[in-house]
Parts: sequence; structure tokens; C-alpha cells
Amino acid sequence: MEATTDGWGVKQEFRSLKRSLAPLSDLVEIDSVWADDADGVQAQLARGCDFFHYAGHVDIDGSQASLVALVNPAVAQATDEQILGGRFEDGCAAAGWNRVERLAPLLKHAGVRCVMLNACNSGYWPVAQHFLRAGIGCLVGVQGLVSNLAALHFAERLYRSLALGLSVNEAVSWARLHVMDGSRSWWPVRLGPFHGLTCRPSLRCSSAGRAQRR
Repeated sequence: MEATTDGWGVKQEFRSLKRSLAPLSDLVEIDSVWADDADGVQAQLARGCDFFHYAGHVDIDGSQASLVALVNPAVAQATDEQILGGRFEDGCAAAGWNRVERLAPLLKHAGVRCVMLNACNSGYWPVAQHFLRAGIGCLVGVQGLVSNLAALHFAERLYRSLALGLSVNEAVSWARLHVMDGSRSWWPVRLGPFHGLTCRPSLRCSSAGRAQRR
């Protein structure tokens, strides 16, 4: 999504993320960059980070997947079927870095230990396989559709739980239960959509570092 529009509430999610991690302000530095700023993303990753957080949407076309960097306004009002199988990316402004097969090794090289993709479709295998095969220890994503409101509440509870010292798996479980409350989503949320895949179940938010934000 470009910086001049924020239909998915990315700015609000970033503010919520900072509030949730406030207890760790002496340990965690949070940086942000818009997804359509390819140079900015590359510069942030060059600095290195422990967590990478993306808020937006994931396009999946067969076995290919990419994080949307700039939304095509023509599909902004797409149906659920189009959201699941269509393409939101503005093809004229593709960032390049956002294709998951390119992003995964970039994140591994940057030292990322956990990837949070707070976006529709982000928990499916065409997305997850690249991060796990690159050797990144943990991925949190969404299988299917999620409302902006539910995504916001999920991320906020996830990071609050991590700040308290819970493992990623524990934090994901608490956050999933949190968004099942009917007031925390624009439509009913079952337990299934949010998933955490990890090769290191004991990973906890306890060491100094930077949390990357799209």
C-alpha cells in the first residue's frame, strides 16, 4: 500500500504495535517503512532485525505468492473469491523484494528470527514454505481471509503476550482466543485462520534488537 492511502489501517496497527511493546522499550527498537518503498525496505533489512512484521495482503497465483506493496485501486472492492484467488498488486509498481521466494533469503540474511505476516492468505503453504526452507525459525500468518479489525486485535494481543515473556506459540494461542470475541472482528472469527509455524518453540521476545515493520 502506498503511503498516501491506508485502507487497511496499517498506521493504526503500527501505533498499536509500539504500545504493545512499550514495556520493552529499552530492549526493542521499532522501525517502519512503506511496502512500496523498495529502497527503504532494503535499507532497513541491511541494518538487520530480529522480527519482521508486514500488514497488508498476500497475492497467491498457483504456487507463486507475493506481499502486496502497492494496491491496484481497481480491485480495492473485490469479492471474497477475488481476494482469495485474485491479484491486488498494482503490476506497474511491483517492488520486487515482496515476492516471497526473494524475501525469505533477504530476511534470513538480515538475521530475522520471526516473521509476522498479518495479512489474508499469508499462512498458506505457497507462502510459508519459502520462509521455513530459508531457515527462519518462526512464521505467523493467516489462512484465508481476516478483517482489518481482527488483524489489529490479533497483532496487539500477540505482541503484548510476547512482551510479558510468553513464547511465540503461547502468544499466538492467546491472540487467537482474543479475537474470537465478536466485538473484535467485523465478522465471526473461528479459531483456525491465525497460525504459528515454528522450528524453535521456545523462541521468546527477550533479547535486544530491532523489530522490522513494513
